Amino acid sequence: MRRLLEGASFLALAVGAHLALLALRPDEGTPTAAGASGAETVTLAAGDAQIAVLVDTWERPPETEKIAQPMPIAPPVPQMPKMPAPAAPVAPAMPTGPGLAVPQAPALPAAPEIDTISAEPQPPEPQQPMTEPPKDRPQPRPERPPELAPKPEPKPQREPQRQVSEPRQAQRAAGSGGGAQAGAAQQQAAPGLSPGQVQSLTTQWGAQLRSQIERRKRYPNSARGASGQVTVRITVDRGGRLTGLALVGSSGNAVLDQAALNAVQAARLPAAPQGLNNPSYSFTLPMLFNG
Repeated sequence: MRRLLEGASFLALAVGAHLALLALRPDEGTPTAAGASGAETVTLAAGDAQIAVLVDTWERPPETEKIAQPMPIAPPVPQMPKMPAPAAPVAPAMPTGPGLAVPQAPALPAAPEIDTISAEPQPPEPQQPMTEPPKDRPQPRPERPPELAPKPEPKPQREPQRQVSEPRQAQRAAGSGGGAQAGAAQQQAAPGLSPGQVQSLTTQWGAQLRSQIERRKRYPNSARGASGQVTVRITVDRGGRLTGLALVGSSGNAVLDQAALNAVQAARLPAAPQGLNNPSYSFTLPMLFNG
């Protein structure tokens, strides 16, 4: 209602303004007055501008306040009718074939009724008096035969110790510097020396013997650049005297083999160290010749 009243008032004002403008507008066919030098025309022109501003102001729609419109109320949701729960499908009964028929057990005949006969009470048996079993009499212990005195055992007679002389076996010792292979089979250990100390003394003596033989070794000119290894076996007594010499391994060249034997014979061999009590010792010495 308010909007209708405001619109009607604005419309009336606009119509009045237009009518005033038409009334003030001069006629086109009438001449202008000349006594005031065109002042009336200027006044009319100024009046036209003011009227246009007024008309524009009246024609502009008034500013209206925005009224917050209430939110539309949602229509109520219709309730769905409750549907009954679907029944579980029942599996159809499978027809049983003639071959799958389960045989039924035959009905058992009812058990015949047995007439119960009341038994007559039997007379009580006469109680016999309890008799204690006769006690076992202790049997007499058998007499022990008289113990005989043990006979004294004869004392074993001590057999006289037999002194067996063991045969002397060859011994070998290994020296240093590429060395002689040594090993003592059986050695007479000196009193106060262990077998390990005797073996160590034998090894040291073998190294000394090899050193003296290597000093006397000479490469023969007739070998003509041949190379080889000669293995000799020597036997030396405790005084350092050569008592045996043999060629154990040949080099394949007779000249080199003979040169090795000559070196052993020309060497001055040292005596055995104290602690080695065997009469003689054997050593195996390899000798290498390079052409």
